[in-house]
Amino acid sequence: MAQQTKNTTQKKKFPNALVIVFCIMILAVILTWIVPAGQYGTLADGSTLDPNSYHQVEQSPVGLW
Repeated sequence: MAQQTKNTTQKKKFPNALVIVFCIMILAVILTWIVPAGQYGTLADGSTLDPNSYHQVEQSPVGLW
């Protein structure tokens, strides 16, 4: 009886690395439809972002293909 329970229990396997990458890619595509697009303006020196200059821009969601 004890030997039978050992055979029926299985270890859970971690998914393949490519499956994980594919799932992350699908999540990123879905987020392009949900997260609003926006950008910050820069200050006069051109390299520093102005935290008060955020404005929304036109969203360009990505398709599956």
